Amino acid sequence: MQPDPELLETMSEEDAIAFAKIMVRYNRYRDMYTNCAVVDGNLEIVFLTSPDNRTFSLDFLQNIREVT
Repeated sequence: MQPDPELLETMSEEDAIAFAKIMVRYNRYRDMYTNCAVVDGNLEIVFLTSPDNRTFSLDFLQNIREVT
């Protein structure tokens, strides 16, 4: 998922950094839970609000069958 270049041009440096952190967090979640069937511990997906109100795909969670 790539940010909209026009959006980045209108952001302050602080907002762009915050947005980059959101994207890193989303990619980390996606990498961690893709093809995962069992999660040992809590499953929390938090802080995925983007400045452009984009919807993040959570399809990578579809294979999870059990959270212990």
